[in-house]
Amino acid sequence: MKKKTVVKASIVNKKCLRAKRSKLKAKLRNCEHCSWEVLEKAKQSLDKVKFPHHRVTRSNNYSSNTRVTFRVPGSIDYYHKDNYELTNSFLEDVRDCALRANRRIYLNFSDTQYISAAAMLSFLAEIDVITKKSRLGVRAVSFNHPKDPKMESILKQVGFYDLLKKETRKTKEYDDVTFWKYTSGACSEPILAKDMIADIKNELERSASKKLYRGFVEAMSNSVEHAYIDDNIHCEADNTAKWWTFAGIRDSELVVVICDKGVGIPLTLPKTQGASQIEELFDLLGFEFFKAKDSTYIQAASSLSRTRTGKSYRGKGLTDMKQVIDSIGTGFMSISSNYGKYMYKGTEGMIKEVTIDHKRSVSGTIVEWVIPLKVDIQ
Repeated sequence: MKKKTVVKASIVNKKCLRAKRSKLKAKLRNCEHCSWEVLEKAKQSLDKVKFPHHRVTRSNNYSSNTRVTFRVPGSIDYYHKDNYELTNSFLEDVRDCALRANRRIYLNFSDTQYISAAAMLSFLAEIDVITKKSRLGVRAVSFNHPKDPKMESILKQVGFYDLLKKETRKTKEYDDVTFWKYTSGACSEPILAKDMIADIKNELERSASKKLYRGFVEAMSNSVEHAYIDDNIHCEADNTAKWWTFAGIRDSELVVVICDKGVGIPLTLPKTQGASQIEELFDLLGFEFFKAKDSTYIQAASSLSRTRTGKSYRGKGLTDMKQVIDSIGTGFMSISSNYGKYMYKGTEGMIKEVTIDHKRSVSGTIVEWVIPLKVDIQ
């Protein structure tokens, strides 16, 4: 009788364990968009159920040396709203895990099928900062070769493999990938001295108008000059107060994306211009000063003609870019900073301004523009 009771108890116990495992596995599947800590706790709970007799006692300040795996989103993209939020949420988690929790991370690119230029540059900048700030250096981040050959080609082209010192493989070349040129530099380093930037500058001087040339120089210089005012996280001592840029000329169009991880335009604008001038500018734009969102500050910044340096030509670059788009009726400029985004688009002579405020921050500023070179602008 006792033997039958023990057998029944064992069967019931196994059924309970199977039920617990099923629930925890379902929780893991449903926690795809949860924070990395929630996922790690769920995995630990599942391990305790799988291995009930395996117990390890550790001190409270223990930091695990095991890697935390992050599945990179299918689309690293800032052009669609849902992808924008998902990409920034993913980058926030990666940053928090690597820098606050001092954990090693593993990026799984198996699901990734699309990467846009601006989002890729922001991703690259975050990983660069992590490798500089983490006590583990480049060992803080590792990743697998993407399944999609084009994604692998993109990561090679933009220097992702070089940054993390991972050996590259021979991959197919794609025309819409190889035209991108990447460079980065510290704030103290003249951005226009870079070979890649110098080549584009020379092309602009030869084939484009003075306004377009001045806009290019201004945007390049401003990122270096204003991005890290009163920034307590990034500094030149550890080489994290820097800029990153993609640029290229394709099909007679200038395409430029420049990124910094500073405090953002909404915080630097009042310091560079003064509260009284900002309030006046908001009145001209029809905005209430005390109800202004991040996108409002970005739109105001693109309408300025005076900046912190006091030089007359400083601050006119973004305005010049808008005037170029007005003159030719085509072109695109986008500025994302912290939670806000401002777009200025010209299509077949129709000009459209768009402001958006998101739930997730880009943690810095990203300026992107596409301008045709073969135009006659006075």
